[in-house]
Amino acid sequence: EAALVVALSPELDAGWLLPLRRLRARLTHPLRGGAGLPLLATLQQVQLSDAYRRVAPLLRSDVREHWDDTDWRFVGHAARFHGRPVTAVFAVPLADRDPDAVRVAVVDDGTGQTLLALPGTGKPAGPRVDVVPA
Repeated sequence: EAALVVALSPELDAGWLLPLRRLRARLTHPLRGGAGLPLLATLQQVQLSDAYRRVAPLLRSDVREHWDDTDWRFVGHAARFHGRPVTAVFAVPLADRDPDAVRVAVVDDGTGQTLLALPGTGKPAGPRVDVVPA
């Protein structure tokens, strides 16, 4: 009974609980995404991309959600497009650190319809589309 009181005492957490939490953090890397690439590195790549600069005026939030799917990481932000609530979804290749490889799609929150899709700009493939907020 005394051992249980000592183990659950908040004053003694630093002796056994804190090292246990540090070990768990070291083993699980909680700031990394599912592919082992830190989310912060992905966000830096997104923010350096031409796709981000082109839709930045539409964004209304920081990252709302993110997930990995095979070779891509997807990052979603709340946004507004022509007065409608939308989600800007950035697609970031996990194997390519070049910001020009980042793509973005603007999806209507109500209908799920893609309203705007901008490919990565690795090699210009056509005229530039500039986005003007509504």
